[in-house]
Amino acid sequence: MTERGRRLVLWLLAAALTLPLIWKGHGTPPKTGSVAFLHHTTGKILVRLAGVEDFAGIHQFPDGSTVESVIKMALPRESLCGGHPDLRQRPLQNGEVLTVVPSPDGCVALSLSAMAARERMALGIPLHPDSLTVQDWIELPGVGPALAAAIISDRQKHGDFGSLAGLMRVPGIGPGTLAKLKTYF
Repeated sequence: MTERGRRLVLWLLAAALTLPLIWKGHGTPPKTGSVAFLHHTTGKILVRLAGVEDFAGIHQFPDGSTVESVIKMALPRESLCGGHPDLRQRPLQNGEVLTVVPSPDGCVALSLSAMAARERMALGIPLHPDSLTVQDWIELPGVGPALAAAIISDRQKHGDFGSLAGLMRVPGIGPGTLAKLKTYF
């Protein structure tokens, strides 16, 4: 883990321990079965911007924000020259990473990827069983390297799971494992 990643984890841990104490005097938090501050407002998405040091980090944008609209909000001096129009107009999804690489001519190159499962879990962003990597599965409680490999192998052989319940077809996953994983999906 990078130094920046360690700092993020420590900050999130400190916030998890401190915010309930602050919240105590401000009414009752919602009864959702988990820590209130991890649930961001409906209609908002969390996206990590990378590649531009002045604006790098996790940001909250309105749901439906496109790659192009985020670039205009975050980097008004930069320009999206060329590039595939489908990518530029594509709505960003909760938990994505938008990497922006400026070039000397004032244009930017873009790429999209997903945050690691550990980061999405820390931010309260739901996971989906069809998009996780082996390393993402290993980060989850009750899933070790062998089970993670079996999950990926099953998905490659038999197709997407569709939902968390679809994991029941993988040998080694039962109701107990699903119960441990449910809060992250």
